[in-house]
Amino acid sequence: MSGPGSLSGGASFECSLAGVVLPGQFGQLYDRLLGLCEHSAHAKMLEHELLFSPSVQRPMYAARNDEVPLRLRVKLTVLDQDNKKKRSEEQDGTRKLQKSESTGSVAAAAAGTTAESAMDVDSTQETVERVSNGPSSASHTQHPYQGSRTIVTRQYQLCQYGHPEPGRNLVVRSAILVKIHGDAYGFLSLLGYGFEDEFVRRGFNFMYNNICRISVFRKYKLAKQHDPFSAIVPEGEAAGGSAADVASPWLVEITSSFVSQENVNSMSDEINVVRNLLAGSISY
Repeated sequence: MSGPGSLSGGASFECSLAGVVLPGQFGQLYDRLLGLCEHSAHAKMLEHELLFSPSVQRPMYAARNDEVPLRLRVKLTVLDQDNKKKRSEEQDGTRKLQKSESTGSVAAAAAGTTAESAMDVDSTQETVERVSNGPSSASHTQHPYQGSRTIVTRQYQLCQYGHPEPGRNLVVRSAILVKIHGDAYGFLSLLGYGFEDEFVRRGFNFMYNNICRISVFRKYKLAKQHDPFSAIVPEGEAAGGSAADVASPWLVEITSSFVSQENVNSMSDEINVVRNLLAGSISY
């Protein structure tokens, strides 16, 4: 069975369920998910999602029902170059000490480790984008991932979702997800789509039994268009507050693996099992 966000074997339907973590229940939900899912299936989540709609809409006839928005999902992987340098220096010091003890040549060890460190940085810069601090605005708080030596990789995925099937207690819809490279915005413009809205999701992803992905995240609007590091974080949340009146709510999405239409009902049952496992912590 294909994993969430992939296509194989003709699978083209996705089952999903969305909810909000009840006040004061995030810690309990997090511990419960760690118990239900293997630790290796737990990862941090940072995604920039952009919504595009047809630039020219059809008249109000039946054909307009065929128009669907497109989503550009950008997975961000953030690396702190300062922390990386510190770890590299510590490792270099250890290697130098070991080398000096075995050969008595500290200079040779220093030269070797310096060359190795330089090669590592050069290879990284070929695939990452450097993000520098700008002047912070009074209307938003600086993104916690942003730093003067922060670098980030971006993976673009184009998503097309069909209309949800009626008469179900969760969302069942056709879906096509494709990785794209190059000028993503220019490509969507050539398709006849214009930018409509965007936001950033930050939180955690859990994989349950290779059946579904459980995402627990907070959603933020952006102060600067197309800049995921300009997220508008409430001041109380940025200061460490978690109360509902000062922090963004924790949201939950349970998303199935991709299945063929004949397996939709069985997958819906699996999603409902997960719903029951997390009962008491989430409002659907």
